[in-house]
Parts: sequence; structure tokens; C-alpha cells
Amino acid sequence: MEQPRKSITGERRREFEGYLSIITLVGCAGIVLYKLLLTRRINVNWDEFWFLSFVHTMLRNELMPLLQSAYTHLFTWLPLVGANEVDQVVAARMVMLALLGLTAWLIWRLSALFFDGFAAVAPPFVYLTMIPVMMHGGSFRSDSLLAPLLMTATLLLAAPGRSRRNDVLAGGAIGLAAAVTVKILLFAPMLLVLILTVRRGNDAAGRNGIALPLRSMLRVGAAATIAACIVIAAHAVSISGSDHTAASAIQSESLTRFAARTASVTVFEPGLFPRGRFLTIYANWQPLPWLLIALGAITAAYRRRFDLLALALAMLPITFYRNAYPYFYVVMLAPASVLVGHSIATVSEYVESKGPIFARQIFTLVLALGLAYQGLLPAARFLQDTQSNQREIVAGVHEIFPDPVNYIDRCGMISSYRKANFFMSSWGITEYKATGTPVMQAIAQDAKPAFVIMNVSALATTRPSDHGLLEVDRIFLQRSYSRYWGPIKVAGGTGELSTDRPGSIDIPFAADYRVETPVPVQIDGVVRRPGEVFAVTGRVAISPVAGYEPAKPTAIRLVLASARPPPPQEPPREEIFTGL
Repeated sequence: MEQPRKSITGERRREFEGYLSIITLVGCAGIVLYKLLLTRRINVNWDEFWFLSFVHTMLRNELMPLLQSAYTHLFTWLPLVGANEVDQVVAARMVMLALLGLTAWLIWRLSALFFDGFAAVAPPFVYLTMIPVMMHGGSFRSDSLLAPLLMTATLLLAAPGRSRRNDVLAGGAIGLAAAVTVKILLFAPMLLVLILTVRRGNDAAGRNGIALPLRSMLRVGAAATIAACIVIAAHAVSISGSDHTAASAIQSESLTRFAARTASVTVFEPGLFPRGRFLTIYANWQPLPWLLIALGAITAAYRRRFDLLALALAMLPITFYRNAYPYFYVVMLAPASVLVGHSIATVSEYVESKGPIFARQIFTLVLALGLAYQGLLPAARFLQDTQSNQREIVAGVHEIFPDPVNYIDRCGMISSYRKANFFMSSWGITEYKATGTPVMQAIAQDAKPAFVIMNVSALATTRPSDHGLLEVDRIFLQRSYSRYWGPIKVAGGTGELSTDRPGSIDIPFAADYRVETPVPVQIDGVVRRPGEVFAVTGRVAISPVAGYEPAKPTAIRLVLASARPPPPQEPPREEIFTGL
């Protein structure tokens, strides 16, 4: 007996989508492998160095913030595998890349709860090929740890007929995420809606009203609190004997006050869509996946699929969160990308019901090709090596100062040495400017920083700036640290030797300094020859030596004696940190 044409078409459709799904999953694996190549080429962002600096801070047994630093225990092996800080970040990226693959797998598993065929495998492919994920997925940040933990909790809470065990395990994942970063709180609306809308196994028909969802909420909350407290308490014990002369901002104030101040700056003050321009840029570059996410949310709302609609709330931080920068899209897009599957499933069903035979297959193929084109075409732009100049600079610092010293920079770029100044993010500089209190001279006297890396405009500017240092600090650094090699300035001072008037040189702190001069010079009444090293405690007077009077004013420089000669090669001229 001949089978109905619709049945034959359905079998062929499933067979077609099966092959397409296999190709898509192979494509996902290929993208992860491609990202493996990029780990040694993509520019190390400033907060990756900052993330690494806490690992070294803990290994030096120095004071560190209690919150958002528990992750350091997972990476204490980094100094053993990396010759310098860039190598260590690359090694850490390997781990984070594995977590990116895990995140993509969890997206697939979550999609498979709702859809089958190509609609189930398209979301992880879209996630991996979206530009912010291609650029920042697998980076050495808390976001790379947060994404798989958030997806684990989402998968457990979204499972139809979830059990008490799901609630407890989801709470545990949320608690671990909270120990890594407080950013997990930004996804509370999404998780809360999932808890309230997805029915438990013994309440599939919703007979118990709100009682069971409330019990689920209590279970998830209790498990999250217990897990977070255990991890943070264990971390607190491990760093309780730490020692350092300068306490960080977090230790110098109560945790409650710190949390309130953080929330005020990052959530309540910025206004609506503080970083909305990034969404506009990405939607312009890759309109198809963003269109599918939006359509998935709209159709979920129309069909009253609140469990799917909840996933759209993962993008909610864009509306209010000050730090919704491109790297945070790695987390937000993980749940939201599942909505791509809902769009594909919904439109495919409509096309199949209204169109001719094989219309659905043609639509699916065209859509797959469109997603591949918009996803893979921009991938080549990341092959440009923007990391080699950072390697040269880090290697140059270690060549000039082979032994650990204190220093000043934006983010802890030389993480194995001690950064002496505050974290110079935009937020950090804003708070520093708000106090109106100069700090650099006190830092120099206390920590004796040997060098400055000009890896932020505030440290490089030679003129007053609204976004730079306070004028007193700017002048102090300009006078007390002179350019040595590339973006590296070394502690010391400069003066002008002239026959018609005495000169002087100020140094930032007492130490041994090397005199760099083309001729012998008299310093505080003592003749010093080029390259001579002597102890300096403060301002010194300089004057010519008889028989060596210069015909015109001559520059004299005192350089910290511990600084070795600069590398012989030309320093890199590229920007240290490329744009987000």
C-alpha cells in the first residue's frame, strides 16, 4: 500500500535536517578549533591582565578582595606553564575555551528540550559565530566562568517536570557563579521567571497554584546561598594570613557599603541603555541572527510560552547595566540564542503548512546558508595578530627589570610584579577624580614604583584632560618618570646643565640612581661621571665641571640604577590594547 505523500515528505524532511544538523554541529566544533588558533593572536584585553594579577597576588600571599576572587585557586598553576604574563593568559584561555565549548553544548541541550532537527542545533552555531562571542568567548575573564554556570542553572530550571534535585543543583550552580562574580544577580529576573513558569513533575497541570513554584524558589535560593557561602568561606580562610602594606578599596570598607556603591555606579546612575551603541553596531554587522532572536521572543510572547520568553530576559542588562560591554555579550547571548531555534521552528512550521512540497527544506537550507555567511565571513578579521606587540612590551619590562619591583599602570599588565596604584578602569578613574585627592606622590614614597607603563591615556597625556589624572599627579609623574623604551617610563628625573645658571633634579623616591650625561657633572658638589651610580635621597643641585662646560644647555638624567639597559630592538608602535 502506498504511503501518503505527507508522510514521505516528513521522512525526507527529517532525513534532510538530520544531515544539516550534523554539518552544523561539525561547524560548531570547527569554530571552537578556530578559536584555539585565535588564543595566541587576539589582543589580550586589559581586564584579562587584571584577572591574572589576582592569581599572582594570592601566590605572593598579599591582601586581595574577598569577593570575586575565589576563582584564583583554579589557576595557581599558570606561572608554571607561562614564561611571562601573555603566555599565562594564553594558557588560561585554553581552559576558558573548553568552557566555551561546554557552554555551546549546554545551549544545544537546552534547545533540544524545546525543538528538534535544525532548530535545535542552530542556536549553538549562532552563539559561537556572533561577533562578540567570536572576539571575547574563551577570554580570561569571570564571564567565561559565569556563562557555563548560568547555562547549567538555566537548563536545570527549564527542564519540563523538573524535580527537587534540579532545584538544588541549579541553586548550587548559581551559588558557584555568585562566588565567581556578583554579575549573576543581573540574571535573577530570567531565573525567577523560569522557576515560576516551568511546572514541576508532580504539578504538570498547575493544580497547586503558586505553592510549588514558591517552594522551588526557596530551594534554589537556599542551595545558592549555601554553595556561595561555602566557597567564599573557604576562600576567606585561604587568604586570611595575607599581608600587604596597602589595603584595597574593598577591604577598606564594609562589604555592604561596597555592594551599595557598586550597584549605584553600575546600575542606578548610568540611565537607560548606557552601552546600547554596541547592540546597534552588532545588529548592523550581523542582522540575521539578531532578527531571529527578536522574532523568537515575539512569537514566544504571542504563544504564551513564558519559559522561552524568560530567555529573552538574559538581554535585559543592556537596558541599565553600565558595564554591558561586548565581553558581557558572551554571557547574555548564551540563553538568548535559544530563541533562534524558536524562530526557525515557528517559521518552518508555517512554511510547511502553507507552501508547496519541500518548501520547508528550501527555507531551512537558505536560512542555514544565511547564518553561515553572516557568521563565518567576519571570522577572518580576527586572524590579524594584535598580540605580538604586547608580548614584546611584557618581554621588554622583564628584560629591563628581571627581578620583581613595584610599578604603576592601568591594569596589572606585569601581573607577577606588584601594581602600586589603583585600578585605572573608567570607573576607577571616575571615583579617583571624584575624591579630588592626589595620590601618586604618596604611592611613590610608600611603594617606590620603579616604572610606569603608559597603557592608558591618563598615564600618557602631557596635557590636562577631563579624563586624565588630577593635575598635581600628572605633573608629578611627568617630572619623576622619564621615557625609557616604548611605553615604559623609569623612575628618575631630568635637569638641564648650563654654564650661566645652576640647575636641579627631583627624584620620586630615595634610591640608587645612575647618572646619564654626555660629560662629567657636579651633583651636590661631587663630580659624577657618565654611568656612575650613587645614592640619592631628594632634590640634587647640578653644575658644570671645570673644563667640561657645555657650549649650550645639556640634558642630564638620573635613572633608577636597578633598570638595565633597554632592549636593543625598536619598541612596537601599535596600540597596546585594541578596541572592544
